[in-house]
Amino acid sequence: LVCADVEAEMGSWVVELNGTVKALQRWMPQHFARQARYDTGLTFTQHLAASAASRMKQ
Repeated sequence: LVCADVEAEMGSWVVELNGTVKALQRWMPQHFARQARYDTGLTFTQHLAASAASRMKQ
């Protein structure tokens, strides 16, 4: 994602990754429930990471 040349390329990678993550969530729901509890405590301090994180949550 960091190496994406344009925003559209980043968007297409995010869509692809989100599809994979959704399939894994159906396969391992307990793992993702535990991960979600952990993720609520994370804070992104770098602008690029915060931007990418917000796109991943969409």
